[in-house]
Formats: sequence, structure tokens, C-alpha cells
Amino acid sequence: MNKSRSADRHAVPVTAWSRGAASVTDPLLRERAAPAGAALPLEPEGRFYAGRLRVPAAGTLVLDLRCPRPLRLWLDGRLVLDEPLFWRHFLREVRAAVLAPRNAAGEAEFLVEVGPRPIHPTHIDRDCPSRNRERVITSLPRVYPDALELRGRASARPPPRCASGPPSSGATA
Repeated sequence: MNKSRSADRHAVPVTAWSRGAASVTDPLLRERAAPAGAALPLEPEGRFYAGRLRVPAAGTLVLDLRCPRPLRLWLDGRLVLDEPLFWRHFLREVRAAVLAPRNAAGEAEFLVEVGPRPIHPTHIDRDCPSRNRERVITSLPRVYPDALELRGRASARPPPRCASGPPSSGATA
């Protein structure tokens, strides 16, 4: 990467992460759990999590996410990601990138909703014998830990223009 490109990128750390809550009104969302780097722990019964990012520059916020559960993400109150995850999904995780415009540096609040980890239907255990299933099922939590990985960076460049965005003031039809 050349020097001019790396100079306009800044790391965006997660400064707060909540405990898992059953609803958006649950007081557990106000209880902070210390973020452990980019891996944010998900609790077995947790559905909603609240967090905060420190965005060091205006421009484009880029978030890279990886999660072993279905995932919805709201950034500053706006739904920016809604990804299902089914038991037949080969990777057994959601991988996504979110680009969001930021008008100023500062704190960005985010809310995460996760579903339960997908598992195969019980009839597969009953009707489809396998020598390896138990070993595979027990290794999945080790290979895909129950945590949301969130890495962020901010670029001083403006966000790319989307095809579905509003037309510019000088555009003609």
C-alpha cells in the first residue's frame, strides 16, 4: 500500500460493549463488558448488544464483521446490516463489510441483534447416520467461537456514491 493511502486510514476501536440482553429495553444493555480486542463475546441467551466506536476522522467508516450467528447491525440508530444464517450455510458464519458516511469524528453508537447459532435439524441425527458428526459438531465452537469480530477503520475520503442514493443537485434525467 502506498504512503498516501495508508495516511488517510485510521483504526476505529470499540470502546464499549454491553452484556447480552433479551430486548432493547433490557437494563443489561447498560452493563458494560470490557471489549477483548476485535472479538466481542456473545452470551448463550443474549439477543441484543450495545456498543460504541471511537471514530477518529470524518469521511467513510468501514466495518468488517464476522459472526457465527444471524446478525443485524444498527449504526447511530440506522439499520445498516441484516444477514440471515442458515444451518446449511457452508461457512457457518456471516462475513460482511459495512461502509457508512461520517460527517465528524467522535463516538458512534451501535446496536447488534443476533439470533441463535444455527444447528442442523434433529431428524438428521435420527435418519442419517454418520461416523464423523459428533466430532464435527463438537469442533464447531472451537473453530467458530461464539463472538462477533468487528474491525473498523476510518478513511478521510468521502464515501463512494451509491446507485440508489439521491441524485446530485446538478443531475439531469
